[in-house]
Parts: sequence; structure tokens; C-alpha cells
Amino acid sequence: MCIIEGQLNLGVSFNIRDRKAVRPTSIYCIARIDGKQHKIPLGVKVLASQWDKKFQQAVVSNLQGRLDNYNNQIANNKINEVKDKISEYLDYICTHETETLNFISLSKYLVGMGDSAKDLIESAFHYLYPNNSDTRKTYISRLNSYTDYLKEKSLDSFEVFKQSGINAYTKYLSEKGDSKAQINVKVGLIVRLVNKVLAVEEPYLKYNIGGGVAYNKKKDIRPEKGKFALTVDELKAIELLTFQLADKYDLKPILPRQEDGSINPKYPLSLRGRQLSEYRDIFVLQCKTGLRVSDLSVLLLYLTKQPTDKVRVVEVEGLKFYELKTKKSQGKEAALIQVNDYIVWFAEKYNTAKFLVDIAKIGNNNSYYNHAIKEITRLAGIDRQITYRNAQDKEITEPAYNKISSHCARHTFITQKLNEGISPDKLCYLTGHTDDNMIKTIYTHLTTSDKIKMITKELGKIRGKAVENPPTTAQTKRHETLNVDYDRLLGRIERSKGRLGDVAKWLIDNDISIDALIGYYQKLNPDSINKVGDIVVRADMMMSRLLTIRDIIQES
Repeated sequence: MCIIEGQLNLGVSFNIRDRKAVRPTSIYCIARIDGKQHKIPLGVKVLASQWDKKFQQAVVSNLQGRLDNYNNQIANNKINEVKDKISEYLDYICTHETETLNFISLSKYLVGMGDSAKDLIESAFHYLYPNNSDTRKTYISRLNSYTDYLKEKSLDSFEVFKQSGINAYTKYLSEKGDSKAQINVKVGLIVRLVNKVLAVEEPYLKYNIGGGVAYNKKKDIRPEKGKFALTVDELKAIELLTFQLADKYDLKPILPRQEDGSINPKYPLSLRGRQLSEYRDIFVLQCKTGLRVSDLSVLLLYLTKQPTDKVRVVEVEGLKFYELKTKKSQGKEAALIQVNDYIVWFAEKYNTAKFLVDIAKIGNNNSYYNHAIKEITRLAGIDRQITYRNAQDKEITEPAYNKISSHCARHTFITQKLNEGISPDKLCYLTGHTDDNMIKTIYTHLTTSDKIKMITKELGKIRGKAVENPPTTAQTKRHETLNVDYDRLLGRIERSKGRLGDVAKWLIDNDISIDALIGYYQKLNPDSINKVGDIVVRADMMMSRLLTIRDIIQES
């Protein structure tokens, strides 16, 4: 006898997935609970032409082949089994006051779908990433973030794999304070597991996960993210910093704090002087090579004569380089590292005195490298204030040693090379970038003085006369005749983009005719401009830039 109050509103029917299919199609149990329809796949199939819609079962007939009848009987047995389980389920609901009629409990009772959302997403993860690779290790923490969310919110239903569930998880991460980059990678993993595994792979089809969920990556539009480069003097201060090798150095001033103000137990509270001295040398090496931290361990292993197939020596015109295949490009791109005095000294030192630091794991998430860099920078007195907007878009000002990380080394290398006059399109060969787009973003962090020095040096090279100390005030035009390399000048203008005003000023100061340059380019490219009378009706990109420079000169 039913002892619960209220009426149960449950309707059950059976249907096939595609009535027009020419191949066997799946059979579903359609459960209607309180007016809402749910589909439960039974794991059996039937030809659409052999499905009896009226009696909701597969046809078994002497007019069909023996194999069809055999398969259809299995399907009907499954349908009858489900009908029996529905009766059992209703009896169970009616005799347990604490139980309520809902789709989750029904689906589990009918076809043994006892897996929770947590079980399913973890299974999908191991299905897509079966090997114990570095990629898998990186993704584990992102998966754990999602399973922790499911546990915290007591979410067990497969509804979390629908678009509304993805949106709810995104909102949760945002409210928790995750950065846009963190949200992108965490939500992106779950979307990938739903669409590429749960919705389409055979072992998971019985769960009827729809897939098709989407996530639009959040763009980080913060103008200042706190990226900065060390100056030459600051890097020298770090290089000359000394330690008492046996002493312990307190890291508490630089370690991040939890919400209650305590330090996470996973962080070391101190490091010995020898460890810090090794981290100092490694960081200076990174600043002088510009390597990503993921590639740094490869160079360290190579310099200490440990086997690796990712580095080879290249010598050109008496200069020695290491060609290192980068991890990010999966070995398709390489960074060129010029062998300098510091690299030679480093290799000699650490081939004699072996590392205490585990250099093979220098780039791991649990490495102490970044904490050591902060402490080294603090002890070197690099405490200038850095103002930036944090992941939550709040303005923060803190000393440089609190903001610095291993990526600052790469930023320092690129900035110093740009200041030395190396163009972005050539610098990407040293850094291992696939193109110069990323390097060009560094321009936004350079000072005005840096930019002026770079421009004048490059333009000076065009005339075969480097301007090492450009004037800061207007100078009288020089009228000596110089042999101008128009081809190189055109190449510089092509890469100048928004700096045409600087080019125009340089042409004026050096008494170089823009009309002569336009004439030279037009001679090389007769179709670069079309005119109707004196009116320009079409010009290619380079001609447009040249005409803009001419307008700037005429207005000055």
C-alpha cells in the first residue's frame, strides 16, 4: 500500500530514435514525469521497418529472417525487463516516505545507470587522455576543479552536462575569483570531454548526453597586467648577489597567503643558500637566453652533459649557437641560443659542482623556482612599485619582487634585444616564436625612450649610419649626399604600422625626399596606384603608407 502523500504522475512509452533509418536504430524508454519528458536508451536496436508503433515492440514474424527475429526478441526482452522494473520502482517509491519520483532515481533503477556526474566526467577524462603524459598531468588539476565544484554544490544529475550546466560552472568560477585565463582552460576541458567523449563515443551513448555545448573564451582586455622587464642594472644586481650556502633563508615574506592569512602547507618556509644560489644562476641564464621555463630544463640537462635529442650545435661564421626544439611547438619550431661567456661559465661550474636543485623538474607546477626568484629579487633590493590590474580587474600596486616570475626572464630578454636594435621578425628566431606577433606586444611595455632609440637605430642602419645617441631636440638638416638603401627603407616602413609619424620625422631630419621614395616604389610596382586626373582612386597598402607619410611631411 502506498503510504506517501500526493499523486504520482508518471507516463512511460517506448519508441525508436529514427523512424526513417535504413540501418538498426536505438530503442528508447520515454518517461514523462510531471509533464517533462526524458529519454532513457535501452542499449538495443531494431530496424525501423520492423518496429510496431502501436504495440511499442519489435516485430517477430515468420516473414522475417531468423537473424532479425533473434535480434528483435532480445530487444523485446529488454523492453519487458524495463516494464517490470518500472513496476518495482513504483512499489519502492510508494513504500519509502523519504523517496520522491524523479528522473535520476528512475534512470538508475531502470537500466542500472548508477554512475554520478562525477563518475562519468572522470571516466571520460581517462578515455580521452589514457596515457600518463605531461598534458594529462596538467589537465588533472582542471578536472579536480570541476569535481570539487560538483561535490560542493551536491550535483549528481547529468543535467550538468547541458548548456545550462556549463553556464552555471562558468558563473561559479567567476564568482570564486578565478582569472579569465583560468576559467577558459577549466571550462574548455569540460566542454571538450562532453562534446568529444560523452556525446559521441560508443561506451557513453547509453547515457544519452546530448553534446553540442559551447563556451566562448573570455578575452583579457586589461591594459596593464603587471608584466615588466628587469633593467640591465637590476639583472646585474641579481647576478652579483651572494649567499651563505649552509644558511636557511626565510621565504615567508614572499609566499602567497590563503584567505585566513595562513601559508599553504605545500610551500617550503625556507630554502638553503646553496639552493638559492643555484636558482639565481638558473634565472640569470634564462634572462640571457629568453627560453620558456618549459624549455629551460632541456638546456640545463644539455649543459650538464645529460642526454637529450632536443639540442644541437650550429656554427655559422665563427659564431656558435644551440638550436633547441621547443616543447610548445612539439619540436616543430626551435629557439636559437648564442653561446656567450655566461653560458660557458655556467656549464663549467655545474659540470664540476652538481645541482642540488632538480633541474629536470624546474618547470613543474610544484617547483620552487618562482618562489626562489621572488626571494632572490627581494634580497637584491629590486622593490620598485609595479601597478597593474589583477585577474579580477582590480588595480594593484606592489613591489617588483612580489610580482616577478620565471616569465619575467623571457620578457627581460626580449626587451633588451629590442633595445639593442634587433627587429621582432628576426628576434623570433632567438625566442622560438612561430612569428613576431607576440614579440610585437612587448612594444606596449617599452618606455618612450626605449622606442625612440629602437626606431632611430633601425633607421640609421638604413642609411648605413647607426645613430647610437639620437638628438632630443630639433637639429639643422644635413645636406651631405648619402646613398640611401630604398629597399631596406621600404621594408622598415612595411613593418612600421602605426609609427609613420616617426618615419616622416626621420626623413625630414635627414633630408630624404619622400617623392623620390614614392617614385622608386612606383617604378618597381607600376600597378601600385591608379589615378583619375590628379585624384588617387586606388593604392596598394605600401603606396597608401607612403602617401600618408608625404601628407604628414607636407603638414609639418
